[in-house]
Amino acid sequence: DTLHLTFMLNDEGGGATGGSDLLAQLVVGGDSGGGVNANKMIELSKSRKIVSKVLFEKIKIQDKEDFIANHIIELLDLHDNWEGNETLENFVFQNDTIQDFNRIENSVLKSLHQLFISEEGIINLSVDENIGIFTLKTLSPSEDFAISCNKVFFDKLTNYYIEKTTNKQQTAY
Repeated sequence: DTLHLTFMLNDEGGGATGGSDLLAQLVVGGDSGGGVNANKMIELSKSRKIVSKVLFEKIKIQDKEDFIANHIIELLDLHDNWEGNETLENFVFQNDTIQDFNRIENSVLKSLHQLFISEEGIINLSVDENIGIFTLKTLSPSEDFAISCNKVFFDKLTNYYIEKTTNKQQTAY
């Protein structure tokens, strides 16, 4: 399933502050995106900082609450790919304390990050610079996952962007 979320950031008058300045609308189909800081937003969407925040958010899919990272492992049958590798064949993330991850956990996180942001990955943010609209596209074999993941990603990305934009303005004055 593919889910599209379109939104626009309004940087007029000092930046995005929520409410009327940040418009989001769920749509099915279509491809658009854009804005004053489009390149910054797209690069942020690919950053390990944002993606990690998303991967370690817990969501409930088919009555199972778990990290988005573990849902991805299950939905994409990654355990089948890891069959024969005793370390990975039953791997799941037990916690979200990234700074304490061992080599294996970091390796799986790096792989999931790439799956997440690659050109045909789980999440893709694009922009139509002519009209200033972003499109956040989520691909998943599960509609429930696509909806939840899209919402979490949108929230984490826009909250981070708004926080950084607001902090930048406050230090300027």
